[in-house]
Amino acid sequence: MERRTVFLQADIALRQQSNGKVGLNDILLKLNHCCINSSEVWTGLELATQLDQFAGKNIFTSLYHSYATGYTFPDFRKTYAELGITISQEKDPSGKKQRLFELVKGSLSDCSRLNCCRTIYQNIGHTIS
Repeated sequence: MERRTVFLQADIALRQQSNGKVGLNDILLKLNHCCINSSEVWTGLELATQLDQFAGKNIFTSLYHSYATGYTFPDFRKTYAELGITISQEKDPSGKKQRLFELVKGSLSDCSRLNCCRTIYQNIGHTIS
């Protein structure tokens, strides 16, 4: 979860600095158009630098330098709180995750072969073997 939160922080910064006109999806689309057919292998810093070039701002390298050398991941409760997200230790008190699971399971008959479905299942606490 924490690794994804770094990209959430980047998305928030992009949207704040562009008054909502640019988000992470825009930068990743530029990366895709530029480099999808490349066989080049980048280091984390090289990727962050390229993403900053697309963004025109020093967002990704700043995040990279903040976290790449650390031994523990930072606490993201502040970032979540700014977005109105609360973290609960309860598994699924309202049953919403289970209902979502049943909906996805019912509508996608062969979900085990689809990576997107695997991610959905994992995010709601279920696994696919």
